[in-house]
Amino acid sequence: MEASRKSRRRSRALAAFAAFVALLAPAACSTAPREFGVAAEPAPASRLRVFIQPLESGGSWRTPYAQYARMTFDKVAAVWQASGVYEAVSLEEADAVLGSSRSRLPWKRDGYALARGAAEALKADYAMLVERTERAGEYRWETTLVNARSGAAFKVTMPVPGGSRDDYQPIIAASYERLFMDTRSDMMATASSRRAAPGTAPALPPPVEVSREIALPRPPATAATVIAVYDLEAPGGDPLVAAILSEALRAEFVAAGGFRLVERSDLDRVLAELELQRSGIVDESSAVAAGEGLAARQIVIGTLGAIGRSVVLQAKRLDVATHETLGAASIRCEAGREEELLDGMDALVRELAGL
Repeated sequence: MEASRKSRRRSRALAAFAAFVALLAPAACSTAPREFGVAAEPAPASRLRVFIQPLESGGSWRTPYAQYARMTFDKVAAVWQASGVYEAVSLEEADAVLGSSRSRLPWKRDGYALARGAAEALKADYAMLVERTERAGEYRWETTLVNARSGAAFKVTMPVPGGSRDDYQPIIAASYERLFMDTRSDMMATASSRRAAPGTAPALPPPVEVSREIALPRPPATAATVIAVYDLEAPGGDPLVAAILSEALRAEFVAAGGFRLVERSDLDRVLAELELQRSGIVDESSAVAAGEGLAARQIVIGTLGAIGRSVVLQAKRLDVATHETLGAASIRCEAGREEELLDGMDALVRELAGL
């Protein structure tokens, strides 16, 4: 009799567990790929359009996901848009096209197929997955940029010592700087395909997957020369190509060592006070005046333009106090092959810096 009662209890427990699993099944199915809506065609822009999706995994987070997603989007979008290369799809537009309950979708499966589909639905060039993770008390930040057309994926993972809200800002900036170096050729190819006539767009590079784990770099030494690197002027040229090359020029000065770049936000602020645009400085005196307002010891100005069948990038480094030219250099490529200028950027900066 006792054995019979135990058997019935066991049967009831198994039945209850089966019912519980059945209740979970619809929730599990909700993570399957879905058909998205389609965004309206955006206005023509001179920037690469990026869809940003905040994610989280592991841990017990004090900040609720909705609040974290909003703050993360604002911080990431501000860093990436400041370069002049990117335009972030707003959260409101993403919600309208993709739905607001999407944080637990399988964004990373099948070669980031869902991320690519979302970017295409939003008429974006790239999808960006940004994720906070916590395991055994260790916090990490992961940023993955995926080309919507080719599927090329570039990922940077960084530890976040402390894991507090304020600890993430320098991590977001450092992730951007590393990802820009890894993706600049891919972005240049994407820019070239965008400006091609319909049906004539060049093939994008074969899809690759690049993954790095880096630590927060040390700040420049206090003795480093403060330098302001202005955007290249490109009268009549492609402003997106010029913006990518300008950002590459800044990145190479950082990599060269011995320099501390003026922050982009400070650069924009002073140029606005002088009623100038970052890419609209047409003479050395205006550039020097802005440099003085930025407390920079040196400035770099340059142009990108066509000469015959070639495209030439010319730049010079100036002393703010004396107006003396400290270095001048140029690189060139055939028209339509501006991505080759990226290969010569390191040598250009070394010549400019006298290294």
